[in-house]
Amino acid sequence: MASSTPYLAVLLCLTSLLQASLTAGFELPESEVRSRFSKWMTKYSKRYSCHEEEEKRFGIFKTNTNSIGAFASQTTVNAVVGGFGPQTITTVRVGMNRFGDLNPSEVVEQFTGFNNTAFRTPKPSPLPYHSWKPCCVDWRSSGAVTGVKFQGSCCKSS
Repeated sequence: MASSTPYLAVLLCLTSLLQASLTAGFELPESEVRSRFSKWMTKYSKRYSCHEEEEKRFGIFKTNTNSIGAFASQTTVNAVVGGFGPQTITTVRVGMNRFGDLNPSEVVEQFTGFNNTAFRTPKPSPLPYHSWKPCCVDWRSSGAVTGVKFQGSCCKSS
């Protein structure tokens, strides 16, 4: 079974790149984001242990808010009634939820059951010198498998 650590790392990188590309060119004023953060903290009963932690979470919230705004501004609804032209109808709703103060890696760590310690392989233990193992085994002689049998043609016509 292959380890899923590389896949999670790629997913995390892609999520970060998507978030960075979405926020390019869209940013709310600091006062507006502060106001939204305050309302969001009240709505979700968020409390932080110190001012530094609150400022860190505000920075993440600001990035997430700008990502949501950029996504919403790039989503267009074009519909030509009765025409045969290209029709794009987008029914995607994006908005802030209770995870607004978490970055993508924190969401993965806290809510996907990701256990980083499970992916560490144990160090190989060397075999004792006196434990000799043959380089090859004929499993037919030990009865584990049978020899090749002729099963007939697979394209048999009746």
